[in-house]
Amino acid sequence: MVNFDIKHSCQAITWYVPCDYHLTILGTLIFFFYQKKRKLGYTVFVAVLLLSMIVPGVLTYWLNFQAVILLEFGKHIMNYRDTWQFNYIYTPFYSRGSPYLVGIAMGYLTTIYKPADYRKCVPKTWSIIATAVSVCAMLFTMSIAYIIVCRGYDTLEAAIFVGTKRILWSAAICCIIGMCEYGTVPIVSNMLSWSAFTPLSRLSYGIYMVHPLVIQKFQLSQRSTHFFDFYCIFFSAVGASVISIGLSYAMWLFVEAPLINITNQLLFNKLNGAVGATATNGTQHRNGDTKTKSS
Repeated sequence: MVNFDIKHSCQAITWYVPCDYHLTILGTLIFFFYQKKRKLGYTVFVAVLLLSMIVPGVLTYWLNFQAVILLEFGKHIMNYRDTWQFNYIYTPFYSRGSPYLVGIAMGYLTTIYKPADYRKCVPKTWSIIATAVSVCAMLFTMSIAYIIVCRGYDTLEAAIFVGTKRILWSAAICCIIGMCEYGTVPIVSNMLSWSAFTPLSRLSYGIYMVHPLVIQKFQLSQRSTHFFDFYCIFFSAVGASVISIGLSYAMWLFVEAPLINITNQLLFNKLNGAVGATATNGTQHRNGDTKTKSS
């Protein structure tokens, strides 16, 4: 839980586990200060948010890192432990703090201003404009990386980009979600409310953890030159996605869901002494409401 050195990680993707653990502790501390004194909680939140942008930028400037870590995928998939730059600006929790804190702020706002009570309080015109600006901000974040690489290396430019890219991206996503909750965004709302996202949301973490192994197996089993045309890339992407979803479902069915039920039985039954309600996803949970079976 304290290892974010990619050289000592089990797999390349498992850097996220200690990072998520550290960010959870950080969020708990911020909430503790907020419970003690609201103004103190706001102050700590803003200070940590600023540090989460300053620290990656300073490290990029100090160590002369590139704005974008350029990797050859074939070599990286085999020698990813040798990419030491990841240990400074990619895997540590302070490099991921800004989007995490933006998510906390978004969750706080939706708790104070409940969407059910403020539905469609933002006019449709402003909702569409805000969504369009957010999409442009996301496109800008992706395109500016390519522009910076093509223009050549500039230390200050790289530091500013590394320090602000994640908070800009996460703020744009939260803005789109907010406009869908509090405003009217016809096409985007319909896309995000697609029913297939409900089961995929349950499997998303497993897909994230499994898909690098699927890609590694495919790449390391190559015995001839791989042609990167549109059809091959599309075929590989669809195949990797389907296999990852299947493996994630198996992992959820045999590992995650049983552990959730066991944990809830041990914790919530001791605290409340009541039988947990069964959710639609098959796991028992406790939401504060007492439910009884009808006879």
